[in-house]
Amino acid sequence: MTWIHTQLKQAGYRNSTVRNAIIDAITTSCEMFDASSIIQAVPKVDKVTVYRTLETLSALDIIHPTLVRDGSQFYELHTPKHHHHAMCTACTTQECIDCAVPQTPGKHHTVFYSFTCTNCA
Repeated sequence: MTWIHTQLKQAGYRNSTVRNAIIDAITTSCEMFDASSIIQAVPKVDKVTVYRTLETLSALDIIHPTLVRDGSQFYELHTPKHHHHAMCTACTTQECIDCAVPQTPGKHHTVFYSFTCTNCA
């Protein structure tokens, strides 16, 4: 059981195969994600379930919104090692960037960098 499952259980949410699949899709990459990327990663899960799970995880401060791009809300997972993201403005390739500012419980900051990657330049 991961820290995410523990937090969900403490908040009164039960464990489910579908929720586990969504959590696995979120935790397998350090990249920012949106509902579409989760739906692609877990195609057998109902879209409404993906959106509701993202709302739940956000309300429990497990994930938080970072930016809106092309009409899609992107999120990032809270991890023990706080970091930021850079995204190519053309192809959406992402890179993780370490953060030098110590994390304060209950307070969040997000820095987003945009760039043009070498493939798109």
